Parts: sequence; structure tokens; C-alpha cells
Amino acid sequence: MLLYGNEIVSFFDLGRNGHSFLEAIANMFFFAGVLLTGNYYFRKIHFFNLEALLQNILVWGLILMLLFQLPPTLENFPFYQEMNTDYISVFLTFSMVIYLVYVLSMFGTLALINHEEKRIYWRLFLSLILLSVFLAFIPFSLPFPVYLTYYVLIVCSSIYFSFHYKWLNYLDYDAMKMVFLLFIPLNIVNAGILYFYIVGSDLVVLESAFHPNFFIYGTATFGCLYGIFSFLAVLFYFPIQKSERKKAKDIDNLFAIQERVLKKEETYDLFGFLFNSSFEACKAKAGWIRYLRHNDTKMITRNVNLAVIEKLSAFIEGYHKKKQTDSWVIFDLQQQSAIRKEKIPYTSMIYCKLENEGKMIMEIVLVSEEKTRFDQYSFQMMNTYFNQAKLAYENAELLNERLKGEVLQNELKIAQEIQISLIPEKPPEYKYIDFHAVVKQANEVGGDFYDYHINSKNELYIIIGDVTGKGLPAAIHMAEAKGIIQSLLQFDLPMEEFMLHLNRGIGICFQKNMFLTLSIIKINPSKKKFQYIRAGHCPALYYENISEVNRFLDEKGLGAGIIRNDDYKNYFKVYEQHYSAGDVILLFTDGFAETNNPANGEEFGYERIEKSFLNSDKSEAKKITTKLDQNLENFAQENYLKDDLLVIAIKFKE
Repeated sequence: MLLYGNEIVSFFDLGRNGHSFLEAIANMFFFAGVLLTGNYYFRKIHFFNLEALLQNILVWGLILMLLFQLPPTLENFPFYQEMNTDYISVFLTFSMVIYLVYVLSMFGTLALINHEEKRIYWRLFLSLILLSVFLAFIPFSLPFPVYLTYYVLIVCSSIYFSFHYKWLNYLDYDAMKMVFLLFIPLNIVNAGILYFYIVGSDLVVLESAFHPNFFIYGTATFGCLYGIFSFLAVLFYFPIQKSERKKAKDIDNLFAIQERVLKKEETYDLFGFLFNSSFEACKAKAGWIRYLRHNDTKMITRNVNLAVIEKLSAFIEGYHKKKQTDSWVIFDLQQQSAIRKEKIPYTSMIYCKLENEGKMIMEIVLVSEEKTRFDQYSFQMMNTYFNQAKLAYENAELLNERLKGEVLQNELKIAQEIQISLIPEKPPEYKYIDFHAVVKQANEVGGDFYDYHINSKNELYIIIGDVTGKGLPAAIHMAEAKGIIQSLLQFDLPMEEFMLHLNRGIGICFQKNMFLTLSIIKINPSKKKFQYIRAGHCPALYYENISEVNRFLDEKGLGAGIIRNDDYKNYFKVYEQHYSAGDVILLFTDGFAETNNPANGEEFGYERIEKSFLNSDKSEAKKITTKLDQNLENFAQENYLKDDLLVIAIKFKE
């Protein structure tokens, strides 16, 4: 399209005889400058606002299409016939040049978002487009296969970049709907402009100003292809975005429940929020919550009358005795004869109940008229909400009972009980590893803990952490941290997202001067590799059995809750490592590294940990941890157990 230089030069009477070669050179450099300068300028001044970007391109394209319609519309008017159409020709030329450069630059900017490594390929593509400027001014025609090959290269490059749309990750659901609607007219406009060029040779203004060249074909083809592929990407991404939006909302509700517990809100408000969150998450048609408040039974209902509640309650009482569980789901309620007999219209139900010493504290019932309304995810999410409230209630009850009339001594006892209750009673039953942990409490309770989780893909998470502080506050924060971690593990999030949500949850639940350090390992036995994140915790020691080399995995990492915004993603790193049979990972807390010798005050340190590990019998995980614990006790003497001690050995099997 940049070939319009000949028209512009002749318009300004620059095409004098004997200067055709200089004229071509001038045109080439002039229009190449427009392409390169426009591409650089538009990308520099544009702030990333996708909706505004698409609106600007759309408005500009519509104006350009209207301008194309003016010459044939006005050609029969006397005032137009007396005009010098070269002015209009030059104006339309520059309008289309700038529009196509704008489309090329803006779509190119989108294609390179989170694809910085592909910038060199983008420059090669721009070089192809730039070459079209020079091809247009050569004084002879090339064979048709050369032109065809050149155009095929442009089309293939356009298709390649059309699959780069990571900018979708920056859009929320509402923005995605707006972008989807904008792409429809935008694709029509871009296709229309290409159509005007291909079939518009019968228009007077196009005869003189628009002659075939690959700049028009190349940039317009890229604009059409990227627009169409982006439209399809948004279309197919809608269900994923909707699901992610629901997951994010579920996680927000979990944190909101935690926050309300920490603020010690009234039971009425907390249980009411729990019920409403569960109702929305499960998309129930009706339901109620019944709970005990000051020895009086209270109830909140939605879309259900007392008569139906009484009938369903009678059914629930009998069914609950058969199930002997605190929570259950019925996918086809109409198969129950008692329901059909009472002509109750609902077809599915979720039930959860909280009891304390045989006394009903709270029960939630959700029902729907659709058989497929409640799925396993809904039931699992409901259980997660309910267990979070149950844990908060039980902890609050435990603290209320123990703190009545008791001070420091009883606080310590409570903290120890909380800490003991949060340490797993048995190691993970996971055939791919040999696992052993040594956990010893200090006289003054700290915040050391560990936990594990096996997800639906048979991947094992192992978490070791340390909450700042001592005594009862540390134990309470440890319970909160474990609750947040276990809640997030249910979602099978990628490690980066897990850490961001954990940091957010810690920021909500912990006081500003409190934070959590931890290390987390995710083992994938099918690929024989593990992922590891160190968030301000002691580095793990990794031993490779084949090479008999060990090293500390001291990747950068900052504790959760220190930086309480999205910048936290820049302060940790996911480390990946393939393992072999016999490899060992050693995890420990600062109680091992920082315990000192009473004679000289020297700390046990990482070097002694490494030396103790190397001198240990590595045939079993238990022998490794036992050897390390014995060496520390001999070194520390009376300083032994001045701080909590926690060490975990993980040995990989075949």
C-alpha cells in the first residue's frame, strides 16, 4: 500500500524527466519511514487498555470505509467533477497507510505480551512487510511464483502470530464480553477494507492511487487473521474464564470467612455469611440454616416456606441416621419414597451438620429443582466452607474453655495442644517415597508445623512452615495458616497461584507484624520430578544418589504476609528438578540451624547439618532424621529444645 509514492510525487510535480530512479529511491525511503516510525510511535504512546484500543481501531476503520464511499457517491455532482481528485487520492492514501500501520502495531503489541522471546520473529515479520515497499518500486516484474511464495510467507507468519493471545489472562469476565463484542464489527471492517482494495479497481479514486502491492495484502491479511483468531480465542475462553471466576469467588469467600472469624464477629453474622456464600457457590434454588445461639435455635431461610422445611426435616432426620455422616449429597431426591409421598418438588439436596458433644450447633440444607445442579465440585466446595467454619468454631470453643480464669500456664498448655493437633498423626501413605519426620516441642511453643496433601492427580504436596512469634499467638496463627493452606490445596492450583493466594490469605488473617515462612514441595511421580518453592524458610538440602552430590536449594523467596499485594509474585521462584531412586530431600526449621552450643555460643549451622547428613545411613529416611537429631542434642547439650525442632527426610523410591 505504501506504493502510493508515485501518485504523491506526481501530485507535487516531483517526477521530472530523467529522475525516475531518484524518485523511486525517495519514495521507498519516505514510505519505509512511515512504516517504521508509525510502528515505533504507536507502540510507545499506547497505554494497555484493550477495550479503548479496539474502539479506536474500529472507529478509525469505519471512518476510512465511509471515506472510500465518498468518491463514487459524489462523482455525479458538478463541484466534485471540477475538483482535483489527486487531493482526495493522496488523502485516502495516507489515511489507509496510517490505519494499517496502526492495526499492525497494535495487534503486534498484543501478540508479544508475555512473549518477549518471540520479538526477534516479529522483527523478521516486519522486515517482510518492509520488503514489500521496495518490491513495489522495482522497475521490472518478478515471476509469479516469487510473488506467490512471498505472500505465502506473509500469510504463514500472520497465522503464527495469530496464536499469540496471552493478553486474555489480563481480562476479567466483563472486559472479555466487551472485547468479544468489539471484535465482531472490527473483523467486518478489516475484511471490508481488504475487499475494497481487491475489488475496488472500478472506483475512480482507487484507479489512480491504489495499485497492487504486498504491503496492503500483507498488513490487511495480518489484521484480518489476528482479529478472527482473537475472536475465536475469546469465544472458547469464555467457559474457562467463567470457571476461573467462580473459583476465585470461592477462594474470596474462604478468606472472608477467615477474616470474620478473626474479627470475632457475632455467630449470627458469621453463620449467615457462611450460608449465603454456600447458597451462591452451589447455585441452590432454596435452603435454610439452623444454628444455636445463646441456647436458642435460630434460622435463616431463602425461597422456602416452613411447611416444606418441616417435611424435609423429617426426611433428613431419618436419612441422617442411616448415613451416619455429618455431610452428604443426594443427586436424585425423587427416588426417595418419603419425598414423593409428600410431593416435595426438589430433586437434589446438600446437607451439612455441626455437632458438639451430641448437641446440634449448626446445620445447612440446600436444595434444587435440577438433578444436575449439585455436582462433586459443589459438594466439595460446600464441605470446604463448612469445615472452615467448623474449625473456627472448635478452636474458639477450645480457647474459650481453656482461657476462662487461666493465664500464662494454661495458655502454654493450650498452645501445645493446638500445635500437637495440627501435626499429622501419621506419615503420608505414598508408595513413591520413604518419609520420616522428627517433631519436638520446646518449653515455649513456637510456630513450627508441617502438613501434606495428595491431590486427584496422585501428586503429593509436602509443606513445612514456621509462624513468627511464640506461645499462644504463634499457635493460633499456625492453626490459621494450616486452615488457609488446606483450603487452597483443594483447588489444585499451579504453584505460583497457590503462593499468591496464600500470601493474600496470610495478609488478611495475620496481624501486620506477623508472617509465615515455609517451603513447599510438589512431587509428580509420573514425570519423576518435583517442584519446590522456598518462601523465606531454611533452604532444603537435596542429595543426588547417582552422583553422590548434595546441595542446598537456596532459591530466592520471601515469607508470606511480608509484602501484602500482587508485587509478591516477584519475590519467590518455582524450582523444578527431576529425581532418581535414592535421591533425598531434607527439610528443617530454624530450630536446627540456630540452636547454639552453651560453651562458645556457636550455632549448629548449615555446615553441620550437611555434615551430619553425609555421615548418616541413607538406606532409610528414619535413620537420616535420627542421626541429625542425635548430633544436634550432643552439640547443644542443655540448650537442646530451647526452640521447636522439626526435620523431614524424603527419600525417593523406584
